[in-house]
Amino acid sequence: MWLQIMIKHFFWILFLPTLALAKHPVLSNTVNIQSDTLTYNQVTQEAVHEGNVVLTQGDYILFADKLILHKGSTQSKQIEKIIATGNPAKFEAKPKKDKMPVLGEAKTIYYYPTTQQLILQNQAKLHYQADIFTAPKITYDIQKNIIFSEKRDQERSSMVIHPTKPTAQGVG
Repeated sequence: MWLQIMIKHFFWILFLPTLALAKHPVLSNTVNIQSDTLTYNQVTQEAVHEGNVVLTQGDYILFADKLILHKGSTQSKQIEKIIATGNPAKFEAKPKKDKMPVLGEAKTIYYYPTTQQLILQNQAKLHYQADIFTAPKITYDIQKNIIFSEKRDQERSSMVIHPTKPTAQGVG
């Protein structure tokens, strides 16, 4: 009986992290960061990259002048938050081959890998398909493809919608 309980728990300990990552396919991809300088604090689990920063993770690319990466506890080692700053910092998500990439830029970009949230703040701009969104702050839910912006002071949100080209159905 005790052995059966141990085997069940061993199974869950081994495979639960894999199942959790399966919900978020991008989390299972390795994060690669290149920069001119790097400072990593093992106690706070914080890495600071400065100068020509390029972060890649699967189909995501982030360009910044400075990037701060916050990891979770030393046991999980999950990346909880990434803060990228630049003039501007830029984000690119390359979706399936038949779709256009999603391009974002802002003075500050917050990326939360576990929730797949991207927040563009200060002179935020997001190119989604052929449409362009600008606002003081734009939140993009990558998994759900939901874009949200909010007014700040006198700055308002705007959206430019480009007409789609008709498909050549029945031509031929």
